[in-house]
Amino acid sequence: MASVTRPSIVEFEDDGGVLPTHLTGVFIEGNKTVGNGFWGYTFAVGYAPALTNEGLEAVNIIDFSTSDFEPALAMMLTYQPDEFGPIRLGAFYVSSTLASEVVSIKEIEQNVVGAFFYGDWIQWKITAALFSLDNKVISTTSESDSQFSSGYFQVDYMFSRKWTIFGRVKSQQV
Repeated sequence: MASVTRPSIVEFEDDGGVLPTHLTGVFIEGNKTVGNGFWGYTFAVGYAPALTNEGLEAVNIIDFSTSDFEPALAMMLTYQPDEFGPIRLGAFYVSSTLASEVVSIKEIEQNVVGAFFYGDWIQWKITAALFSLDNKVISTTSESDSQFSSGYFQVDYMFSRKWTIFGRVKSQQV
């Protein structure tokens, strides 16, 4: 999916996204063929981005000492009914603590769980995902919990090598 078509819930943090999409640490992935199908797994542990006044800031591995970063854990399980087929679906879980440089916020503990579907049939693509987020904002004086869910369903049609049209329905519930 081209970034111009990326729904806001999955926008990268350096483009203003609200979820920590990049971890700095160890990334392990593997797969297992079962019959005609294909199971894949991903596991990552490392440092999550930090919250700044400008938004989320990923770890700067060149100048690591400039910010405090907290741990994060990400896991994903995917399944393709046909190993080389057009359909992939899966589920994911991310738990992270976001250190904060914002004066009134000490840190944010965030848990994200979700599921997705992706189908790619040459000219047609279907992408759908559901997200459920649980945030605990720890300020200098109190703690507050919030939850919200988000989802989208998108259909793309490539009618030439240079032109693709798409339609998307998205929803967010606080």
